[in-house]
Amino acid sequence: MPVRVAAALEYTVYAVAAFPDGRRMVTALGDNTLCLWDLKNDDVKKMEGHRGWVWTVGVSRDGRFIASGDHNGELIIWNVDTGKSLTQIVKAHSAAISSVDFPQDGAVLATGSVDKATKLWSTESWKQEGNPIDCGNYVHCIRYSPSGEHLAIATSGDVQIWNPCSRERIKTLKAHAAFNSAWNYSLLWTPDGRQFLTAGSSLDPTIREWNTSTWEQVGHPCRGSTKGINTLAINSAGTLVASTSHDYHVRLWRLSDRRLVASYKHSHTVCCVTFSTDGKHILSGGLDKKISQWAVPSLDSKILDMDSITRNACITGDLDAAEELLTQRIEADKNDHNAYANRSFVRARKDNWDGALCDALKSVATPSLTGYLSRGIALCGKKEIQDAMKEFNLATMFTDGHSKTILLLIKAIALFNAKQNCEAIPRIQQPPDTSPNADSLACSIVELYLDNLDGAPRNGGWGNLTAAVNTIASSSESTCSAICTEYEHFIVLFGWDLKLVWQIANQRRCDAILQTGEIREALESYRYMMDMSDEATKLNCLAWSITFEQACRAHYTAKGFANIVASGDAAFDANNYDEAIELYSAAINLDSASDTIFIKRSKAKSGQRLWEDALLDAQEAIKLNPFNYLGYQVKYAVLHAAQHYDEAIEVFQIMLSKLDNSSDPQQQELRQQYVSRSDIEIDIQTAIRARMEHTPTRLIDTSTGRLYDRNAQREAFETSTEYKELLSSITKLTDPRMERIRKVVVKFFGYVMLSHRWEGKEPLLHDIQSKSVYELNLVDSVRKLQRFCETARDAGYRWAWSDTCCINKTDTVELPESITSMFRWYQHSALTIVYLSDVLPLSGSGALASSKWITRGWTLQELLAPNIILFYRSNWTPYLDDHSDNHKEFIMKELKDVTGIDSRFHVAFRPGMRDPREKLQWASKRITEKPEDIAYSLFGIFGVHLPVIYGENKQKALGRLLEEIVAQSRDISVLDWVGKSSEFNSCLPADITPYGDPSSPCLSDDEIQTSVSSLHDAGAERVALELYDKLHDTSLPGFSNRRLRLPCIAFVTKVRRRRDPDQDQGTSFTYEIKADGLHDLGITTEVKLVQSSRTRFVSQKFLLVRPWDRRLLELPDFSDDTDSVDDWTPPPSPSLDSSDGFPGEQSAGSQSSERALRLIARLKQPFRAFLLAQKCGEEYTRIMSDHDIIAQVKETTSIRDMMDCVMTVEVV
Repeated sequence: MPVRVAAALEYTVYAVAAFPDGRRMVTALGDNTLCLWDLKNDDVKKMEGHRGWVWTVGVSRDGRFIASGDHNGELIIWNVDTGKSLTQIVKAHSAAISSVDFPQDGAVLATGSVDKATKLWSTESWKQEGNPIDCGNYVHCIRYSPSGEHLAIATSGDVQIWNPCSRERIKTLKAHAAFNSAWNYSLLWTPDGRQFLTAGSSLDPTIREWNTSTWEQVGHPCRGSTKGINTLAINSAGTLVASTSHDYHVRLWRLSDRRLVASYKHSHTVCCVTFSTDGKHILSGGLDKKISQWAVPSLDSKILDMDSITRNACITGDLDAAEELLTQRIEADKNDHNAYANRSFVRARKDNWDGALCDALKSVATPSLTGYLSRGIALCGKKEIQDAMKEFNLATMFTDGHSKTILLLIKAIALFNAKQNCEAIPRIQQPPDTSPNADSLACSIVELYLDNLDGAPRNGGWGNLTAAVNTIASSSESTCSAICTEYEHFIVLFGWDLKLVWQIANQRRCDAILQTGEIREALESYRYMMDMSDEATKLNCLAWSITFEQACRAHYTAKGFANIVASGDAAFDANNYDEAIELYSAAINLDSASDTIFIKRSKAKSGQRLWEDALLDAQEAIKLNPFNYLGYQVKYAVLHAAQHYDEAIEVFQIMLSKLDNSSDPQQQELRQQYVSRSDIEIDIQTAIRARMEHTPTRLIDTSTGRLYDRNAQREAFETSTEYKELLSSITKLTDPRMERIRKVVVKFFGYVMLSHRWEGKEPLLHDIQSKSVYELNLVDSVRKLQRFCETARDAGYRWAWSDTCCINKTDTVELPESITSMFRWYQHSALTIVYLSDVLPLSGSGALASSKWITRGWTLQELLAPNIILFYRSNWTPYLDDHSDNHKEFIMKELKDVTGIDSRFHVAFRPGMRDPREKLQWASKRITEKPEDIAYSLFGIFGVHLPVIYGENKQKALGRLLEEIVAQSRDISVLDWVGKSSEFNSCLPADITPYGDPSSPCLSDDEIQTSVSSLHDAGAERVALELYDKLHDTSLPGFSNRRLRLPCIAFVTKVRRRRDPDQDQGTSFTYEIKADGLHDLGITTEVKLVQSSRTRFVSQKFLLVRPWDRRLLELPDFSDDTDSVDDWTPPPSPSLDSSDGFPGEQSAGSQSSERALRLIARLKQPFRAFLLAQKCGEEYTRIMSDHDIIAQVKETTSIRDMMDCVMTVEVV
């Protein structure tokens, strides 16, 4: 029983560490917290800050710091005095942190993780030092040597010794991996640094010792744990080692002879252990949600101090040889009192009691335990019982604890041999030993052995021996060989056959358990006995074994399980895994073990998620039949389910090789159902390439803060758990692999984009290359980048992108390529974070409108392109404290009010040419640092791919964009503006701001219908159809090489200047415009026009034109934003429509007439006209006015007159 148990906790205790002062300890719990315990005052302080289970904890050697790591890979450093964190949460690893350790000088902290990396951190800055150590396998434990010169790392596949300063790997040991491919779970160094110890998983649940000068194993391993050993701890003297195990035990081992000293049992798996500073107690905790404190027994003098050769001679029964060896020693040294005592023991074995007593008397010339013990045994042999008791009492002065118990048992045996049975047996059953650590196993062995020698049960029958039998047979340390080794004293002193004791104890235990009806436990005990027995022991108990197995089968038959295996199959099919495991275990334990049954039991254990046990069964199946693919199949399934993907992939390949080499037609057919790894890898690479087409060329790894190009991102994926899980999970051709691969690839490569305003000196690419953003000197712009990466990481994303440092702005190829790709990058981002540096923390709704972010040109596409956006205020808290997944939906109305963009575009925007003037209006009031950027920032919104040519000037950049818009969309609404003409083309504006004015209003349907009603007569309809047909057949607008081909209705115009004395000296000129068929109008322009007069003829021609907009035809719109209309073919004209229709329906002919009349009604309404002046030949230039030129057809102008005015002009 523990001497002390902390109050019951609510969560698992994963780790514990004691402080150097001996007063405190710290524990890591499954509720994401730590507890700091004051052991003297029973005070506990809760330490909160982690966001995942805390798996490991360490205390610096000076007791100033606590380091803790959780299953999310996050690290926190704590101030011991305040219990507060010294640092922000550090994303130290991409997966769980399994171990932390400080060296003696405390200058660094080492962390190890299941992401297969070990990292070193400065304890001054708490920043990472150098590159991570790539360990190649899951890291389970890391420990500095006492000098700090070496760092030992225990991984799944090996133990690595590193020089932490030079990062040189000094030695690699397979250690436990060399035994059944076990994992290396834990390790520690002895205080003098001359040895280190390692602990293995369930496939090799031992502790092995290694010499640090040769790196070779020393001596035999410590055996006794039945399942994997989780952790190790060593006392400050380096004499005792404590271990924890999945078998619920804490065990204490003596390092000098690797003997088990004590065993302490929890009620569940034990996860952690440490010694108190004074070494008097062990502290342990685990899944029983308790911290238990156990007393460490004292280690006392040896009962026998005998050299190995003499001891072996005594064990084998060669007593003459033993006596001869001891005689030679005595002759060589007459004062060798220990040799006299040992020869006394040998002579007592030979019943030479006089010789034994003579030697014993000489041995006590110098008082010693062995001397008094030899005199007591010799006097018992001579039947001088009272004197013998005095000698035994003197011997007890030299013993304590375990040795004292053994001495008392030797005393009882000596009395028994002297025929003092009545006095001997009670001494064994109730030894006068007040020590709480009395060796009950030794007592039980002696009691049972003497009872067997006596031939008849004592004190009321065999029932009183039940406790002795159970103690011997149930102890995990009581294997036959272990008992013979542990209690050699009885063999050396009395020549006992301890194998017989062990056999009898186990047989009686099995029979007793079976009698109670606990057949599962009985069979487990039986199988354990058989597995631990040598061939001679098995032969010796053959008759008993046959009888026992028959009795067990009879029990199962009585329960309705005549065919045990078939009953197990039925239970498994019914998902009754407990019963299936019991029945399969019964079949195995009754010597029906085969690879098939182990496979079945492995599957049943997998159903209960007992991965480690299921793996052991799969291993056993393979051992029994290494040629059967099914063993590998079930082992693969277990490893994959337990998320050991590397091993699962390897085993799956072995399984395929078994099928490939099989001559069985069914297995050959089965092989065809499985997909090869190379095919999966090809599919994965295809998915990666498809994803990479839409990702930036560089991204920041949010866990490390380092830049990764696309190749490095791909390599990171190929070494990730996600990749291995994918390779491991897709096995059959029928698996829907491409969809699954695509989802995994998209999730892993999901990245977060930053949208912000450049402020001051932002960190550029060269500032962070080969560095971590988390290590940069803190200035405002750097802190912004760090907080962005941290926010992206905390949102669950590995990759992040910022335009400041992820583009090489000095590369004339990369820069324009990045600019043209940027819309697509934002569009395919998993999340876009908008940082509003000028929106204060307490700002409420409406603050977005005052942010300068909303006025920038580039932020328009950064707002429209992403599907998911989160806005953050200046202190990196969510805008309006909204913690929803997408702020686009939450603040939709505010976004519409601020930007003037309809909500439907915020939620689902598609780049393309639809509604081009509306899109230009969105950008009209935005500004950019570089003038050309106002055009370049719209490339993605319109979905155009044009060269980026910094230095070309704003008018040319905008002109090229508008030219492309008209060329692709054939939409002339972008020509609807008032302002200064561009040098690129006179029909285009010099700046984007004119698009801020609304476009021309359209007539309502009611107004159109009123006008149509006045036009209804046969002649008007016919002429209207003719005009409709002509306009229908008019060529589409075109724009290339800075020349606009503009279809229009053109009216020949005369221009005459109005004389205005106020303008004679100015730069504006007013003109009267007289156009045939239109009402007269006037314009004011900065252009001085060449005029005709009565005395002077000028051949320059002026046209007042109505640009032809095909939308007036009311044709259906089949265009798609993503398609070009270069090959657009107009639909049939109305005159070709059939007049046939179904009864009661309007005929196609009447529909066409209506469309034609509505066209005429619109053409007679006022319209925005262009004044064109002939330049040379048939080229015209647009003359801009200071306001819209609004023209209207005269009432007297006929439809046929307008028909004659339809033409296409070329504007430059």
